[in-house]
Amino acid sequence: MTADPLRTEQVKLTATYVNNLATAIFAIGGLTPIFTALSASGPSLVPRSVIGAISLVRCLASAALHWSARRYLREMMRP
Repeated sequence: MTADPLRTEQVKLTATYVNNLATAIFAIGGLTPIFTALSASGPSLVPRSVIGAISLVRCLASAALHWSARRYLREMMRP
Protein backbone atom coordinates (compact mmCIF):
# COMPACT_ATOMS: atom_id res chain seq x y z
CA MET A 1 0.00 0.00 0.00
CA THR A 2 1.43 3.40 -0.96
CA ALA A 3 1.31 6.48 1.20
CA ASP A 4 -0.94 9.37 0.24
CA PRO A 5 1.32 12.04 -1.35
CA LEU A 6 -0.72 14.89 0.16
CA ARG A 7 -0.50 13.39 3.66
CA THR A 8 3.24 12.83 3.19
CA GLU A 9 3.80 16.48 2.30
CA GLN A 10 1.66 17.68 5.21
CA VAL A 11 3.68 15.59 7.65
CA LYS A 12 6.97 16.81 6.19
CA LEU A 13 5.83 20.46 6.34
CA THR A 14 4.80 20.12 9.99
CA ALA A 15 8.10 18.49 10.92
CA THR A 16 10.01 21.18 9.00
CA TYR A 17 8.09 23.95 10.80
CA VAL A 18 8.90 22.49 14.23
CA ASN A 19 12.54 21.95 13.26
CA ASN A 20 12.84 25.56 12.02
CA LEU A 21 11.35 26.74 15.30
CA ALA A 22 14.02 24.72 17.10
CA THR A 23 16.71 26.36 14.96
CA ALA A 24 15.39 29.84 15.77
CA ILE A 25 15.32 29.11 19.50
CA PHE A 26 18.89 27.82 19.32
CA ALA A 27 20.16 30.85 17.41
CA ILE A 28 18.25 33.59 19.23
CA GLY A 29 17.85 32.11 22.69
CA GLY A 30 20.97 30.01 22.93
CA LEU A 31 23.78 31.71 21.04
CA THR A 32 22.83 35.39 21.06
CA PRO A 33 23.05 35.88 24.86
CA ILE A 34 26.48 34.22 24.93
CA PHE A 35 27.90 36.35 22.12
CA THR A 36 26.33 39.49 23.58
CA ALA A 37 27.88 38.81 26.99
CA LEU A 38 31.28 38.07 25.46
CA SER A 39 31.29 41.21 23.33
CA ALA A 40 30.04 43.59 26.04
CA SER A 41 32.54 46.34 26.78
CA GLY A 42 31.47 47.04 30.35
CA PRO A 43 30.43 44.94 33.32
CA SER A 44 27.22 42.99 32.91
CA LEU A 45 24.30 43.27 35.32
CA VAL A 46 23.76 39.52 34.99
CA PRO A 47 26.56 37.10 35.92
CA ARG A 48 27.97 35.12 33.01
CA SER A 49 27.12 31.87 34.79
CA VAL A 50 23.45 32.83 34.75
CA ILE A 51 23.64 33.76 31.07
CA GLY A 52 25.33 30.43 30.37
CA ALA A 53 22.69 28.50 32.30
CA ILE A 54 19.85 30.28 30.50
CA SER A 55 21.51 29.64 27.15
CA LEU A 56 21.97 25.98 28.04
CA VAL A 57 18.28 25.61 28.91
CA ARG A 58 17.28 27.21 25.61
CA CYS A 59 19.69 24.98 23.67
CA LEU A 60 18.19 21.94 25.40
CA ALA A 61 14.69 23.16 24.52
CA SER A 62 15.83 23.52 20.93
CA ALA A 63 17.21 19.98 20.93
CA ALA A 64 13.95 18.67 22.42
CA LEU A 65 11.94 20.37 19.66
CA HIS A 66 14.26 18.96 17.01
CA TRP A 67 13.94 15.48 18.49
CA SER A 68 10.15 15.89 18.62
CA ALA A 69 10.05 16.86 14.94
CA ARG A 70 12.11 13.79 14.02
CA ARG A 71 9.91 11.53 16.12
CA TYR A 72 6.73 13.04 14.67
CA LEU A 73 8.03 12.52 11.15
CA ARG A 74 9.04 8.92 11.90
CA GLU A 75 5.70 8.09 13.55
CA MET A 76 3.54 9.70 10.87
CA MET A 77 5.44 8.17 7.96
CA ARG A 78 4.81 4.61 9.15
CA PRO A 79 2.47 2.72 6.85
